[in-house]
Amino acid sequence: MDDNTDMEYLIANRYNIILVCLSLKQNITIFPLLTAPPTDASLHRLLCIGHVYDSHFVQVRLLLNTLFIFLCFLISISGAGKIA
Repeated sequence: MDDNTDMEYLIANRYNIILVCLSLKQNITIFPLLTAPPTDASLHRLLCIGHVYDSHFVQVRLLLNTLFIFLCFLISISGAGKIA
């Protein structure tokens, strides 16, 4: 989720999905800009990805209470939780 890339917008528009991007720096939700959303909310397609090591995207499948676990994982691999 670098400031210099629009990859998230390309993914959301190409696949006509709602894209949720999670990282330690920022969390964003991107909606497709080129098509109208379905009128039935059950037809909305959602993709959640996590940005790790500042270079890789991984798909995140969120279950009940797993967002907290994922965020703890991101903090542990970034070293942000370590005391010097």
